[in-house]
Amino acid sequence: PGYCPSGFRVRRRLRKKGKCWEKRQDGCSFLTLTYDPWTYMDFEKPAWWADKSIPYDDPQRIAIYQSDAWNKGIEKLFRESKQKRHVGEFMRKMREELGAFEWFCVLEFQPTSGAVHFHLLMNHYRMDAEHIGELWGHGFVKRMVSYGDRTLGYLTKYLTKGVEAP
Repeated sequence: PGYCPSGFRVRRRLRKKGKCWEKRQDGCSFLTLTYDPWTYMDFEKPAWWADKSIPYDDPQRIAIYQSDAWNKGIEKLFRESKQKRHVGEFMRKMREELGAFEWFCVLEFQPTSGAVHFHLLMNHYRMDAEHIGELWGHGFVKRMVSYGDRTLGYLTKYLTKGVEAP
């Protein structure tokens, strides 16, 4: 079964679960499921947006992130992701392909844009990122395979940043 916490007992639970997974010979996967925010916007993406030389903190980008139209699009994205339970749907598709496995999920908002994405740690690794992206179907996927305590420590810290444990 999976678990998507609302912000309590996260670090301890993840550490305990992850240590069990790390004992496995084949490691585990760390996924970042990102939405493509432009599918939720009521205005066109600027032609310069894809230019990788323009940093994320560029005033042009910040002006868009601070606009009412952008905020309405992000709110629409967040509402739809909750109503349609995109992560649950994604995990059902993953189980259909891989069989049973355990997973842990944390929701995060991009600090500059407010865009929604999910970080998942799962005790299965046998699928390539391109196929995972097809199953996700809402944007982009990054995948990393974890094999040791150092990686687990990093992932635990990353997944729980900003989360207060009681």
